[in-house]
Amino acid sequence: MKISLILISVFAMVTMVLGGCAHRFKTPEQRADHFVTIITKKLDLNDEQKANLNTLRDEMLAVREGLEDKRDEKRDIVQSLLAEPVLDQDKATTLINGHFNDISSQSPRIVAALANFWDSLTPKQQIKIREKVEKHSDRKGCWRHGYPHYM
Repeated sequence: MKISLILISVFAMVTMVLGGCAHRFKTPEQRADHFVTIITKKLDLNDEQKANLNTLRDEMLAVREGLEDKRDEKRDIVQSLLAEPVLDQDKATTLINGHFNDISSQSPRIVAALANFWDSLTPKQQIKIREKVEKHSDRKGCWRHGYPHYM
């Protein structure tokens, strides 16, 4: 149960930071800072927990930056694949598998930072996150009724 909750939390946070669901922020750093502020307020984090959350933020931004470096190259490959009358399935599969490998190679550092943050939370704070994840698990995207929902 604990591992699945951690994985759900990792997915949710990575989606928020990497996916850019809050369009009003000009940079990923601004978006991440906003989420850190919201989480800090809603969970009433102590100094150790804030430090762990900031470490998680930094790791996620570093992974995002690493993936961003390869974005133009991947976009060029996709465009060249789509320019052909017949899709080269082997190239497309290689591209997708390479992208998943890039993400998978970085996941241990994000999971470690998330686990460190999660383990520093009190049971009451963990329950609050579980309830929020359960409440919003049926949502399809960041926006509902025209505005984002955060913790």
